[in-house]
Amino acid sequence: HPTPIAIRTHSSDPIPFLLYDSTRQRRRIGFYNEKEAMSEVGDIVQAILLRDVVNRYGVKQPNILERILRFICDNVGNPISVNNIYNTFLSNGDKVGKDTVYSYLSYLESAYLVYRVETMDLKGKGILKSRYKYYLSDIGIKNALMGYRPDDIPGYMENIIFLELRSRGFDVWIGNNN
Repeated sequence: HPTPIAIRTHSSDPIPFLLYDSTRQRRRIGFYNEKEAMSEVGDIVQAILLRDVVNRYGVKQPNILERILRFICDNVGNPISVNNIYNTFLSNGDKVGKDTVYSYLSYLESAYLVYRVETMDLKGKGILKSRYKYYLSDIGIKNALMGYRPDDIPGYMENIIFLELRSRGFDVWIGNNN
């Protein structure tokens, strides 16, 4: 007879949440239009980046931190390496060290803005250490920072599927057949 499989429905990871800000005028959610909603999400992301991450870790280049988050937003669903990001900065004339890129990526992960997924070599059955995929904790982050782009729908879908699998307790890996 088949063995039943239990699926965990709750993750032990902390979930980002929004605290009520008593200094702001109270709004009913039903009255947000798309522009206001994206502005609100953008404000939340900026607060997390500037108040939480920059202050907590003493980030010296907040603009680089935000540009790394934008790079991830622009490449959701695509493999990313530190070298990709580093070379992008170099080609733009920015002086950023690889250690800074590594650190800033880890800060974005610790703030639960992004999740890093490792790549599994399906032939050699090993973990590839240099390339990852990064997914956003909420796809609204991408919309707020980059705007909605219909051509990005495959990336949106992959991100949403990743979040759903995590919420159901699955460990997610990216396969590589090469």
